[in-house]
Amino acid sequence: MEEVENETLTVDDQAVAEQPADESCVDEWKCLDDSTQGHVLADCSVSETKICENGCEDNRCVIPEGCEPGWKCIDESRKAYQEASCRYINKQTCDWKCEDSQCVEKPANYTEPVEEQPPTSYAEENQEPEEAETSNIAEINQGETQVLNVGGKQYNLTLYFITETEVKLDVDGVRSDWLMDGDDFVYQDIRITVRYILFQSYPGGKKIVGYSVGSSG
Repeated sequence: MEEVENETLTVDDQAVAEQPADESCVDEWKCLDDSTQGHVLADCSVSETKICENGCEDNRCVIPEGCEPGWKCIDESRKAYQEASCRYINKQTCDWKCEDSQCVEKPANYTEPVEEQPPTSYAEENQEPEEAETSNIAEINQGETQVLNVGGKQYNLTLYFITETEVKLDVDGVRSDWLMDGDDFVYQDIRITVRYILFQSYPGGKKIVGYSVGSSG
């Protein structure tokens, strides 16, 4: 019987595959495929997805063209930026009035016209005014938590998610559905209304939601 010599094989160090480095990603919304947008975290996991009805391109849901984008007056005292989808964002209230897509300052010599008030009945004169809802618009940044004091109660409001057109809010651990400009989120005795969405997609860009708080009754 032949003796078989055991041969020792040597492997070139350069042929040994290097261990892959830990993967890392940028925390952002991006296209996962032609019709899905997902929120990719820094560890490359996907925490949230949404279907883009008109497709996903350049990490954005495609918005069908319908209107010419630009600043426009939406009524006599407000202007807003109209997107190609015909949706208004970044609504602003003018100090006096809005004309030709711009806020117009009141002239120094302007005199308010005097309107005759119709006589009121005894019941109207003695009726107690209803409690006015908070009309001031506040702002909250992505990931920020603010304490709301409404009706003697405290609520913790967090901007949970934000995209170019939609946001998700969180109040005391209860998360809203996707909200667009003008949508409401009702929680217990309060109603939070999204007034505008400011989303700058470039690194370091602003991600802010303007909102107002009122009674849910």
